[in-house]
Amino acid sequence: MTFQPRNVARALLVAAFSLLLAGRGHASLVIAGVSDGDLPGGQPRAIFLQTATPIADLSLWGVGVANNGGGTDGQEFTFPSISAAAGDVFVLAANANSQAFFQNNFSDPFIYFIDSDFVVSGDDAIEVFQGGGVFDVFGDPDIDGTGEDWEYKDGFALRLPNTNPSSQQGGFQASDYLIQNSGFDGLDEMGHVALFAEVAGFTPINPIPEPSAAILALLACTLLLRRRR
Repeated sequence: MTFQPRNVARALLVAAFSLLLAGRGHASLVIAGVSDGDLPGGQPRAIFLQTATPIADLSLWGVGVANNGGGTDGQEFTFPSISAAAGDVFVLAANANSQAFFQNNFSDPFIYFIDSDFVVSGDDAIEVFQGGGVFDVFGDPDIDGTGEDWEYKDGFALRLPNTNPSSQQGGFQASDYLIQNSGFDGLDEMGHVALFAEVAGFTPINPIPEPSAAILALLACTLLLRRRR
């Protein structure tokens, strides 16, 4: 990997993971996004969570992946007993290669966990649990996401700003996310990073810091070549 657009990471963090959920007094850990990449092995496969308020004890929280519409698998991963500050971003990587993708390309202080329970395909739903109950969900655990409006095969979904956890809305809302189904299809690693940067350009959060001129030139060339294919 020779192209490491570190400045793009700041734009990605603001555009993809910043949640404007201030003013809520209770602890809140929400799904910020999910990625099913198109690099070898489907990498990067990861779930992104973000704290909207401080959390004193993360061990009260956990995650589960409902595969292929087979229904909930319950809480498959429990966080360790640590605290989290408001705005912390957790990258739940399916394997070391997925973690390395984000570490190599993004300089923001993500907090990483690796676990095979984080393996997601583009048709899998995700649940976040608090005290054993479902607090936030992406997709429908009882429905295979293939062909659904929340499918993210070879792509990703990123939460939009000013959106609430599903438990506060009566269930999952696909309109809460920017969903790029097949967005990564056929792209190499540089193309994956470039697409993230392209998305950051139109996600409606301000301000979005700009990448350096050299990075913008490289990204422009990448996107131009992609469109000409």
